[in-house]
Amino acid sequence: MRHGAGSTGVLACRSYCPGTLVAKTCRRGRLRSQQEQLLENIGVTKVMESAELITRVTIWISIAAYVIGMVAFAFGRKPTSDSIARVAWTIACAALGVHYICAFQFFHHWSHQSAYLETARQTEEVFKINWGGGLFINYGLLVLWVLDVGWWWLAGLNSYRQRPRSLVLSWHAILIFIILNATVVFKTGLLRWVGVLVTLILFLSWITVMKQRRTALAVSAH
Repeated sequence: MRHGAGSTGVLACRSYCPGTLVAKTCRRGRLRSQQEQLLENIGVTKVMESAELITRVTIWISIAAYVIGMVAFAFGRKPTSDSIARVAWTIACAALGVHYICAFQFFHHWSHQSAYLETARQTEEVFKINWGGGLFINYGLLVLWVLDVGWWWLAGLNSYRQRPRSLVLSWHAILIFIILNATVVFKTGLLRWVGVLVTLILFLSWITVMKQRRTALAVSAH
């Protein structure tokens, strides 16, 4: 009986020894901590992937809407084409604003310095010049686009074609140049070829608009 009691005591000690319980608890705690860390890392990764997706999608929505507006403006039947172009360019402008917000919120944490340094880094990679001034061009682009679209809505649907030719030409030349840089110069692979196609469509559309304007001026002169 004593032996049995002793054996039972040893077994009990092995099963319920406080040190063993502490070790098991620690192992479980570490395992739980590792699982929580893994889930946290997965969650952060998914958030960053979603943030990057939203940021990328919004800029392509802006470009696509601008192209649609330009094609409608160049080849569509007025006044319906002008209405489509105005709505499309408004969407393009709004999408660009959302793109900027996403970039600052998810990647730069609303730090101008961070955005400037990243712009300088990308510029150095392509042109071997450590210059972040392109960020100010982006700021100016959004401000001018808001003014451009706002003016069109306030002045009436037919007002855009009545603007000074040099003003309209300069503005859209800036837009096309920036799109060329964003989609061709700073991109590689398939996206670069998409950018080439987009730029060609914009050039052809704008040449058509200029020819239409010259024809209209010649007719009005007679």
